[in-house]
Amino acid sequence: MRWWSGAVISFGLILGMSGTTGREHSIVRVSDADWNQKILELEDRVAADPKNVRARTTLAQTYLDVGLGGHALSLISATPNVPPELEHVRARALFEEGRASDALVSENRVLDECQKALLNPPCPSWLTGSATYRADLLRRLVEAGIEDAHEHERLSAIAVSKATRPVTFEAR
Repeated sequence: MRWWSGAVISFGLILGMSGTTGREHSIVRVSDADWNQKILELEDRVAADPKNVRARTTLAQTYLDVGLGGHALSLISATPNVPPELEHVRARALFEEGRASDALVSENRVLDECQKALLNPPCPSWLTGSATYRADLLRRLVEAGIEDAHEHERLSAIAVSKATRPVTFEAR
């Protein structure tokens, strides 16, 4: 009789524990209503004007900020003639997905577009600077054989420190 009681209690514990792990989870954290509202507003803005690059870029960046890299990549992939600002966001999304070499290719596209003489309007200086900095970091990671920086945190830190060493100048 004791074994029967133990079996019933064990079964009850297993059933109780498995019941809580199978709940549905929201894609966006429900507790963060401000982010949810912001995303809804941005999605409405993109739907109203699909050619609005600034709205697409802001939406993709917001997706990344809340951990929805797949959504950001889907949005960017659906954009014809991806402008440099949005390509820069794609590079971040690819990096966060553990695809450093793809992120480097994407960041190099940004730099190539920004260097074209006929680009109208020209890339803002913040974009050129940020893309240059990020491309250098990504290049160091790829050279070190690191595709996913989150998986190799120690090696990534070494690669980043090499890429961001301070430079000093001495005036004579």
